Amino acid sequence: MGRILGLISPVNGVKNSFRKKIAYAIRLWIYKKNVSYIKVVADNNIGFYRVEEKEELIRDMKNIKGSYVLIGFYSKDEIGVSKFNNLVSDSLFFTKDGLKYAPAFEEKIHEIFSQTNRFSDLLTEMDSLDSNFSVIIVDKRKFIIKRDKLGVKPLWFSFKDGHLILSSERKVLYKFVQSSNVSPLIPRDAIIVDNDKMKFIKEISEVNYKFYNEYKSEEEIIESMHEFMINAIKKRIPPNGKVTVLFSGGVDSTAMAILLKKVAPQVYGISVGFEGAKDLEFSLKAAEKINLKLYHKIITDEDLNLAIPNAIFATEEFNPIRISVATTFYLANTLAKNKGFDIVFSGTGSEEIFAGYQKYLELRSIGLDFVHEATIYGLRNIWIRDLYRDDTIAFHSGVVGVFPYLDKDLVDFSMKIHPKYKVSESEKKVIFRKYAEWLGVPKEIAWRPKIAAQYGSGMVKGLRRYIRKKGYQHIIDMFYTCLLYTSDAADELDGVDL
Repeated sequence: MGRILGLISPVNGVKNSFRKKIAYAIRLWIYKKNVSYIKVVADNNIGFYRVEEKEELIRDMKNIKGSYVLIGFYSKDEIGVSKFNNLVSDSLFFTKDGLKYAPAFEEKIHEIFSQTNRFSDLLTEMDSLDSNFSVIIVDKRKFIIKRDKLGVKPLWFSFKDGHLILSSERKVLYKFVQSSNVSPLIPRDAIIVDNDKMKFIKEISEVNYKFYNEYKSEEEIIESMHEFMINAIKKRIPPNGKVTVLFSGGVDSTAMAILLKKVAPQVYGISVGFEGAKDLEFSLKAAEKINLKLYHKIITDEDLNLAIPNAIFATEEFNPIRISVATTFYLANTLAKNKGFDIVFSGTGSEEIFAGYQKYLELRSIGLDFVHEATIYGLRNIWIRDLYRDDTIAFHSGVVGVFPYLDKDLVDFSMKIHPKYKVSESEKKVIFRKYAEWLGVPKEIAWRPKIAAQYGSGMVKGLRRYIRKKGYQHIIDMFYTCLLYTSDAADELDGVDL
């Protein structure tokens, strides 16, 4: 896990006035987070620091000179990045031997870079990697800025006084520019800076699939699906083998838990909800049926006092529905962290690749082609709707979120399944539910209708009651107050004299 920050100004060099703003990011991303090391790549090669040496790093920022400074923030599992080189990344690398961190990814990037002379070939090779990443690379006054093609890892950019400013989180860029001038780097795009010239490379890799018209039997699809599912899980098991799964007792999380138990030595479920919440009720029953160890928590008003401002600060959102989801995930991830877990498995992506939303069922009456195109659209845009929220919530909870349903090979396989196997006249996600039954998920769980996290946890009702208790008439009023509060609290991190 990690974060990256970059300032690039090939013509005029990095302004001295930006040093304090860089210090803000340093303090923000190491404050109570799972960050242990900080790498700085600059014209005059500043070096590599432990978190305990942050004050030394901040003092050394005075010596930054030249046309760029790149900063990477790394966890305790990423000590291999201490080898000084010409890139910073926020990356996870998936191999047949399990989850690898930034050192393995960065080593692979160096290998590709040494063998490839053309930018177009390099960018295509990067998109072919089985990895979630955002990365900034510098080579002889040339810079490459890229993220993975589904957008699991975030990256934002802006311009100010001849500077290209890059950050994993948009809130950091607000220290440099107005919020209206901050944009996300679209996952299939890249930015190339060559001396004083900058260009966008558009749609390097497509997210577009044609389904097979040669009809395989359901049995063949299920057997193939199992191979891809088990591999997607295996590739994400960390070296210590200790994982947890966000567990609602629905088909996605129950199937994932069964698969995890087959390949990981230590697996727990995590479930949160208000008293009487459906997800909490179902998760307890489902965990018992599949013999899964489960940590669960009943949400209280005291929990919301802390969780709501943190969810708003992490995601920079105050849309009521989105914050309801984010608050639920923040409480679940925090529970996982408090129980000693660093890796949290999530079911994000399943609805897209297996056609699980109600809209897909409604589109079936128009035609199966429309169902397929809608799933592609959902997959292309999942980074906007879900992934930035999920990544920032995980990071600010001190854990790493992994998404096996967005595994490169599993997505390629699932998006080529004919939509007639995914959506029937009356049911969504059909082939996956049948696979889940084949895997051993009890029938009542395999065919349980999906309940969105904010409703299954009771969060929407709980928040309405909570805000009235606090004296607010509308939920948006309280969220806006929290946003102002968290902004003020964040400004305290900026009070460093450089």
